[in-house]
Amino acid sequence: MDVRPDRILASQTFMINLILSGSSGQRWYEVIFVEDASGTKVILNLEKETETGALIIPMKSSSFKQDIATSGNDRLPANYAVFYERLDYMLGLRTDWPSCAPYEKGLLSPEYFCGGFNGGLGVSNVTPTGPTPGPAKIAN
Repeated sequence: MDVRPDRILASQTFMINLILSGSSGQRWYEVIFVEDASGTKVILNLEKETETGALIIPMKSSSFKQDIATSGNDRLPANYAVFYERLDYMLGLRTDWPSCAPYEKGLLSPEYFCGGFNGGLGVSNVTPTGPTPGPAKIAN
């Protein structure tokens, strides 16, 4: 992770070895914070690069990207939904941890945040333990 004054950049490298072939790649995450008079807007940008080959798979080295362009990838809306719902949980705006199950159907697989063989290797899909983070809720 690379924390900057107006954004957080993160990356994840992955490699899958099969008997005579494999795949390697990298995912980039960019979370931008924009403050204005009404509060803070949070923008998430995602990008992925994958290579598949026979016998020898090139390794990826960690790097960061910023100013990631908006993508037309039809798998990304579920990733955005999971991210923002989980951000609301971390900020104390919701009391339940959002599950990936509603998003793991067909092309709506949230490969960036939910683990599993469908692209989220190395990302655990677990509910946090302990108290709900974020500010205490005020009763009306």
